[in-house]
Order: sequence, then structure tokens, then C-alpha cells
Amino acid sequence: MIEGITRNEFDIGIISGTLQKSGITSLMIAEEEMLLIVSKQLYNKYTVEELIHEFPFIKYQIDGAFEETMQKFMQTANFNPTKVIDFNSLEAIKRAVLNHVGIGLISENLVKKEILDGELVSLPLTKNPVKINTSLITLEEKSKIASIKSFIDVVQTMWNQIHSYD
Repeated sequence: MIEGITRNEFDIGIISGTLQKSGITSLMIAEEEMLLIVSKQLYNKYTVEELIHEFPFIKYQIDGAFEETMQKFMQTANFNPTKVIDFNSLEAIKRAVLNHVGIGLISENLVKKEILDGELVSLPLTKNPVKINTSLITLEEKSKIASIKSFIDVVQTMWNQIHSYD
């Protein structure tokens, strides 16, 4: 995404984390907590210790800010899984956890509805939440174009509406 913005292939991109790069404007549109999740069915059958030691950790396979935040969470939680399954889609991780394959680490907004509905449970491994930012990026010169500015405003508004289930 960042390369596409830099090469002027995309007008706007949405990334995990924040970006400090000359010539690119980065606007944070969300800050979310990272949650270690498990299906309610598994949570009701096993202890937290059994879940984190006996079931696979379903991990998002990506480089960059999301990977750094996952590592920070795992360090903070003293969580060192021995069985790991890599997925390249956050939606696939959520589906695998919902289907009782294992436990996954995902941002709260992607599973807020399932937690509220009682399908998923967050495992409390850390006392202090580990947060990840979502940012909108564009070339500095494009951030001044009226249609781009308007679109950014719409994205910010819609992002907040879509991600609020309260």
C-alpha cells in the first residue's frame, strides 16, 4: 500500500500503524486494542492455561506495524506459543477461531460484534491493553485536492460509524 501511494498508483490507502515518511500525509482514523480470542465453546471446555498451551495460535502473517504490535502483545503477555498457524487474512483468522481451530490475535473492532454476541471470548493475558492504530495515507500534494479531502472526511466518518457497535 505504501509503495503504491509513493509511486502514485493509489490516491489513498489504509494501513495498520502510523507512517512518518517525507511526502506522505498520515492521518490516524482508529486506535484499537489487540485481543487474544477463542471461541466460547472452547473457552467453556478448557482452562486459559490449556487453551494457550494445547491449541494452535492462529497468527496473521504480515510485516510492518501489525507484526510489531503482535510481538509487543506476545512479549507483554509472556505468550510464547509452540504451535503456530500462519494466515494471510484477518477474516480467515476470525473464521478459524469461530470454528474452534485455536486461538487468534486480532484487533478488537474486527471481533467486537462476535464478542458482544457471545460467540468469541477475549483471553485476559495482559493487564495493560496493547493498541494498534489504523491510518489513512496519501501523498502530501494530493491531500490538498478538494475531492481527496472530501473523500478522506467521508472515510473517517464512515469508519467510525461502521466500527461502533455500542
